[in-house]
Order: sequence, then structure tokens, then C-alpha cells
Amino acid sequence: MEQGHCDTVGCFDLRWSKSRYCQKHIFTAGQNLHDYNNDQHFHQSRDEITQGFEKQWTYTYHFQEVENRLALIADGKMPGGMLVDLDIEFSATSGKVFEVGICEHYSGKVLVNARIEHNCSNVELHANSSSSKTFYQGMISRKSALRVYGKDLSQCTGLFDVHGLARLFQACGITPRTYFLSWHKNKQDLVLLRRLFENAGYHNILPSSDDYCQQMIPQFRRNIPTAVGGAFNLERLFQLLFRGHELVGQNHRALADAQQLRLMVLLFHELCKPVDQRDPSCLPKTIKDWLQKPSS
Repeated sequence: MEQGHCDTVGCFDLRWSKSRYCQKHIFTAGQNLHDYNNDQHFHQSRDEITQGFEKQWTYTYHFQEVENRLALIADGKMPGGMLVDLDIEFSATSGKVFEVGICEHYSGKVLVNARIEHNCSNVELHANSSSSKTFYQGMISRKSALRVYGKDLSQCTGLFDVHGLARLFQACGITPRTYFLSWHKNKQDLVLLRRLFENAGYHNILPSSDDYCQQMIPQFRRNIPTAVGGAFNLERLFQLLFRGHELVGQNHRALADAQQLRLMVLLFHELCKPVDQRDPSCLPKTIKDWLQKPSS
């Protein structure tokens, strides 16, 4: 990642290592909801952001598969499990999956909300998978595990081993032909989840091709190239676009992130319609307020 400046609004210190934040904000980022009402940078950027909503959005040809499947599911011609929203929490060093959250994209039905059991030591859980992993990534790995498992992993109950997780996937209708939506620039969530299953001998749970995963950050970036603070992380954009929603501030847990992703993609569907054909009831109140409020 290029060094650049800290993603914390109002901070112009340089990013630390491969993180998005400076050393001052690296371990406090995301803990408190940002007050956009008193953010001068936000108000300066509002006009440009609003202009992005006043035009018809576009998508790359890769996203057409999502549109096709959504239409088939809406018509009852395809099961809901063929198009899902996926998020995982995982170790930034070892790549081990801590938690999986999946919901049907069309209905919002929760399919998977599972914390994963690993029969290994804490050292192995966070072990570096390559020499390129940094001290910062090790700290992030431990912070992610703390959010998912709490302070004492040995005291966690209700965990799924990989065999129980495989049975859960099969029971809820996820197949090797399921198409996954992910809030990333890459397809890492699907890759790490597939590795978890394949390392245990399961080769028929998930698609073998990464082509069955659609990353949403590039789709949003092509339509609003300048987000607030230049950041496209889900936590910040969701709070900005869905202000007041019950999911705001619930990030860094797999299911909540998957549910936020679903709402962001449903918004994307609506914004891709001609402006005069959009359903106002499908737009978050924040966006409707922006479009109605004169710029200052």
C-alpha cells in the first residue's frame, strides 16, 4: 500500500507501515463513530459526493452476473443461496479464518453466522505465513481474534469446526455454483474460506474459481472516485450513507459486515437505474436529504 496520509479525518500524519492509519490512530481507528456533522472536510466534499448520486451509475461487465442472478431469484427461477453476501474475520498473518458471516442477497436471510474452532496454539493461530508479514499485521491479527473470541479462546462455546461448518454450508443451500459478493478490491475472503475447507479435504463446498466472487469497492470507486477522506472502507461509508441505521458501528464482526455489504449493494442496484426510474423508498434518508438540501 502506498504510504500516503492517515485515513483519520483531519489527520495529515503519514500512514504507518502497510496500514491505513498513522501511529497515533492505528489502534483507535474505528472504535468511535465519526461526527460528520462537525467535520469541515466532509462539508467541503459534500457537493462532489452529491453530484455522484445525481447521475445514473454504471458498472463493469463483471457485475452483470449479479444483476442476472438477482432477477432470476426475484422471479423464483433460482434459489436464494445462489447469490450471497460474504464477510469473514481472519488473521492478517496466518490467514486462518476466525468467523464467517453470509446472508442471501435478495431476501437478507442469514445463512451463516459462525465462529471457527482451531485446534492449535495461540502462537500458531497468528503465525506469519510469509516473511513479508509485518509487526503491525500481527497486532491486527490479535485484535481481530479478540473481537471474535474474547480474551480467552479456551472459554468460547458454540464454535464450529470445519466439518460442522461444511454441513452448515450444505444445509443452507450454498453450492460450488453460488456467487459471492464481497466488500474488497480482491477476492481474499473467498480464497481463504475455500482454503479452510480444502485443507480439511472438502473440495465440493465452494466454487473452485475466483470468478464466482464480485468485489464491490471497484464498482463504487468508478462512480464516486472521491469518497470522504479518500477512503472506501465499509465502516466509514456505511456510517456516512446509512446514518442512524442499527448496523452502524457494528463492524469487524462477520455477519454485521455482510449485512452492511448487502445494503450497500442494494443501494448500488438502485443508483444504476436511470435517475427518473429510481424508487425513492429504496434510498437511505441520508442520500435523500443530500439531494434535497441546497449546497452551502
